[in-house]
Amino acid sequence: MENRYVTLKNQLERAEEPKESHFEFKNSSISLALSNKDEVIVQNLYVSIDPYLINRMKKQSSSHKAINFTFALSPGQAIDAMVLGELKLETTIDLPLSHQVGVLGLSGLTAYGGFYNVGRPKRGDKVFVSAASGSVGNLVGQYAKLSGCYVVGSAGNKQKVNA
Repeated sequence: MENRYVTLKNQLERAEEPKESHFEFKNSSISLALSNKDEVIVQNLYVSIDPYLINRMKKQSSSHKAINFTFALSPGQAIDAMVLGELKLETTIDLPLSHQVGVLGLSGLTAYGGFYNVGRPKRGDKVFVSAASGSVGNLVGQYAKLSGCYVVGSAGNKQKVNA
């Protein structure tokens, strides 16, 4: 089976914004035959490109430090995930899967948890949202309005404010 994917061709410099030229489409052939009973085939139906990923595309970023993991890997060794454990997700909510990479995805859960679990808003509270045009900030603003709060937001420039 042919598999088409997008890969990062060139890492971004520290202050550089991603452009189409940083990415490329590639094709690879994959076999759908499983070699043992412990393997599974996964089909991605939706993919979320969350804002935090921009820092993973950069050569250097204040949010991560370059670490050499090659000491622990052998050439050709498959890396399936970097996790501390395994999780089985039971889907019991009757919502389209696409919602799980939108409002219910990483940005939505960050906004929800930060606003409701940490902020603990009350009707009539005054809420200031920095980076209100960003993926997390715009959701915090919406959650605050839904909670009956007075909301003021800031953004980095006039273009973001007017968007």
